[in-house]
Amino acid sequence: MAERIKRLRIFAGPNGSGKSTLYDYLVNAYYFNKYFHINPDFIFKELQFVLNLSSWPIQISQEDLSGHDVPDEKIVSRYHRTMDNLFRGFTLADRVFFFDNSQESSEGTFKLFAEKKNERLYLHGDETPDWFDKFILQNL
Repeated sequence: MAERIKRLRIFAGPNGSGKSTLYDYLVNAYYFNKYFHINPDFIFKELQFVLNLSSWPIQISQEDLSGHDVPDEKIVSRYHRTMDNLFRGFTLADRVFFFDNSQESSEGTFKLFAEKKNERLYLHGDETPDWFDKFILQNL
């Protein structure tokens, strides 16, 4: 029997960029099976049920539980740090898929516009998002 190829899928991006939504979309469309999924937002939500938080001297708002009540300045600083790490991750990975969800396309919310395979970068179409040009193409 052939040995299964081990895979690690990382969904990376700034706060609110659609990582969880993309993951759910790909699993529901059967692009891959859901085996082991680590999502810090889900872990925090689950902890509220495991612990009796009402007995703790802390206050948690509904926004905290949604995982997206992050101050704007923190989002901006995390965005730049995330995007600076993007090219490093791109060079280390054997296979990379780039999706754009900034506008609705004929493929739906998520448009696959580029991928790396066998050490080559393939562009699907003539246009790429500005962030891709800045953080990937300009670094090649």
